[in-house]
Parts: sequence; structure tokens; C-alpha cells
Amino acid sequence: MGSPPLSKILAIAPKFTAFLSFFGSLGIIIKVLHDDRLRSKPVHRIVAGLSMTDLMVSIWYFAGSWVIPVGTVSWFGDGQNETVFWAAGSKSNVGCELGGFFNQYGVASPLYNGTLAWYFLLVIYYQWSDTRIKKIEWMFHAIPCGYATVTSIFGIATDLYGHVEWTCWVLPSKEDQANGNFAQQNFKWFQWIFLFGIVWVCVIWLTVVFVLLHKKMKELENKMNRYSSPTFIRGSVARLNTEETNSSDEIENASERGLPRKSVRSFVKRMSRRSVGGGSTSSFNNASHSRKIAVQGMLYVAAFYVTWLFPTLNRFCDIFDWKGNIYWKIIHITDAILLPLQGFLNFWIFITPRLTNYRKKRPEVSFLSALREVVFGISD
Repeated sequence: MGSPPLSKILAIAPKFTAFLSFFGSLGIIIKVLHDDRLRSKPVHRIVAGLSMTDLMVSIWYFAGSWVIPVGTVSWFGDGQNETVFWAAGSKSNVGCELGGFFNQYGVASPLYNGTLAWYFLLVIYYQWSDTRIKKIEWMFHAIPCGYATVTSIFGIATDLYGHVEWTCWVLPSKEDQANGNFAQQNFKWFQWIFLFGIVWVCVIWLTVVFVLLHKKMKELENKMNRYSSPTFIRGSVARLNTEETNSSDEIENASERGLPRKSVRSFVKRMSRRSVGGGSTSSFNNASHSRKIAVQGMLYVAAFYVTWLFPTLNRFCDIFDWKGNIYWKIIHITDAILLPLQGFLNFWIFITPRLTNYRKKRPEVSFLSALREVVFGISD
């Protein structure tokens, strides 16, 4: 009794991306927990929550077909003798139910992406401060974790979990689909309520936020260009010269009234810098910082698209019964490879700015040494 080639690919390939995702998610968690400065910011706590979900789910993606009952017939074989590759679970289906539970808990990942987009929208587009964000931060964690917990427990209670070709999720046996309880007979509705409907709500929401962040980023670029233009600089210098001339008159007048010349001069200089140079520098720095945050937010959105595009296409193939051809097989393989990858993609989005800054400061340090220092060191 052997296994068809496609079953072997689907059993082996996700282990590589799940492995990367596990250590990528672990790297983010270590970095945030290890650095008081990062841990104090709501955005990093949200990313840490997302990473904890990705880390937990990546363990079960890595386990893959190991939790499927041994001897289970493969979808891609002859229908009788060819079995799922590396299926090693118990006949009682306990392992598959446990894997299905934690894979369903993975719905917290797209919901965390949605709350992360919510954060970026409030901070970049509506200019909320972190102090104001902290008052509603509990919702950023309660929504993903609460929904994931309720739906995962419901799946266990109604015996919804079964196997796909390479892992376990909401898919009862054919006997239960025909004669089981209400949830088992209508499992396709629950697949969409539990996960793919949520994914598409998040896709629409993230697309809206993506467009708004892109618009805001263009505004910030124009603002930065305006502050750095020669015309603006010449105007600032001219205003500064005018301020200095007026300041000299103010100092002389103050001296005539008996005020200390040194104190008046110091005060006037501070006010001149604040009104001419300080305001523009502060605005430029704020615009530059906001642009960096907007770019990072857009990258997190892109990682979400990469992760969930092919699993969604796979579900559409099920709905329209578009199976058996080469395109469906490619979608199935790509689904299994990319779905476990989000933790790794998030890790690189999170760590790249810090790694780049560190290597600029210490170009003599090797890439791996710099990466280890950035992840495990306290300072960026």
C-alpha cells in the first residue's frame, strides 16, 4: 500500500514553511517581550498577539498529515489502496480532532490582521496617539481570541473536525455529512462562518485600509518634499533673518526698561527657533515617521494577501466542483505551502527596519550575527 505523488508533496512541503513560520513568530515574541520599549507600544503588543497565534498554528501545520488516522485513503490515489502519505494518527480520530481545534483557532490570525489594520488607520489616518489607543486596545485582542475560542470549541462539541489531504479542519466524514447532526450536514456553511467568510470580511477591510494608507502616504510624501524644497528653505532663512532683526530691537527695548539683556536674548532666540526652524523640523520628522508606519502597515496587508489568496481559491474550487485538473492541483499545493507562511513573512516585515539600522551602524558584523543581536539583544 503506497501513497500517490501529490499526497507526498502535500505532506512534506508545508513542513518547511511551517518551520520558518514557527521560528519567525518566536523571534517576534522574544523581541517584543525582551525589549521594554517595544512592549510598551500597542502596535507591538498586537503583532505579538498575532505571532502567538501563528506560532501555535504552525506547530499543527508542521504536524500536518501525522495526525490523520493511519491508513486513511488519499483523495489523489486510486480510491482503495493508496493512502495519505505519513498519516500516523489513531483510528479514534483524537489526533485529528485536536489538530482541527488548533487549526480552527488560527482564525484569530486574519482577525488580528484586521485589528492591526484598524490600529494603523487610527494612528496614521486619524492621528490617534498611543495614549488614546490604549483605552480601546483590549478590543484588539478580545475580538480575535474570543471568536477563535468560541468557534474552536463549537467544532469539538458538534464533532465537525475531520481531515483534508494534509491536515485536519472542519470536514466531517461522508457518513456524518449524510446522517449526522445539523452542523455536520451543513458543514460547508460553517466553513465559511468559521473561517473563509471572516477572511473575506478582512480582505475587504484591509483593502479599504490599504487604499487609505496609500492615499495618506502620498500626502506625507508631498509634505516631506515641501519641507525639503529650496523655496521653503529660502523662505525659512528669510523669516529667520527678519526674526533676528526684530529680536535685536526687542533686546534693546528690554534693556532700556531695565530687564537683563542676557535673559531676554536667550528667550527671544528660543522663540525664534520654535516659530521658524523648530516647527518645520518637527513637522518633517512627524511626516517621515508616519510614512514609515504607513509603509509597514501596507506590508502587513500584503503578507495577509499572499497567505490567504490560494486557500480561498481552493474553497471556490470546492464550491464550483472545479476539481481534478492540473490547475486545481497547483492551487492545492500552493495553498498548502503558503498558508503556514504568514508568521515568517510578518517576522521579516517586523525585523527588517531594525536589522537595516543595525547593519548601517555596524557594517563589519555578519548578517547572521546582526540578526541574532537584533532579535535577542535589547537595543535595536
